Amino acid sequence: MELQSHAAIILGIALLIFTIVQAWGQLASAGRLTPFHAPIFSALVGVMGAAITYQIWRLYAFGKFASAALYASDYWFNNVKGEWNKTYEENPKAQWDHLLPLAKVSVYSEQMFRLNADKFWFRSKVLRLVDKKVTKRVRLNPWVLLLGFETSFGLSYGLLFGSIDWFLPEFVLLSMSLILFGYYFAWERKLRFWLRNLRASNSA
Repeated sequence: MELQSHAAIILGIALLIFTIVQAWGQLASAGRLTPFHAPIFSALVGVMGAAITYQIWRLYAFGKFASAALYASDYWFNNVKGEWNKTYEENPKAQWDHLLPLAKVSVYSEQMFRLNADKFWFRSKVLRLVDKKVTKRVRLNPWVLLLGFETSFGLSYGLLFGSIDWFLPEFVLLSMSLILFGYYFAWERKLRFWLRNLRASNSA
């Protein structure tokens, strides 16, 4: 179901891009385009490109999770179980036997994905590991989404909504700077500080 849903979302986003192009054509034929329409429409396609990039990652990840569950072995299952219990040995309520079956499958699949993932993706910083506990999770690095946005933005502006002129590199650099600025200050500084405080208050 997860694989089908992510594939359907990719198809839906592609249809949205087609709709944006159709809207551009209608505005052009009516003579209602302004200089602001090209970067705005390109930014919309850029967002769609980043969304497609993320959904492709989800499609790949859940495919790996399904493979791990289908080709499970008692050796690796017991190995993951032992690491889990060792990590949470000071918290008896979090021991493996207290996990629900679906939670066990999720933890096992995550660990098999981490162990069997191609190391090339980690060396190239496409994938990263989060959480220092036994439940290390493989996640997509944010710069890949930025690359998806900028590629879609640049192609749509240069080939569809604008032209390959001196505005193109300026718009690409400006959008990249705004995204990086927003990510650093909104996520790295504010949200993480808020999450740490929330976790501290819950554990108190």
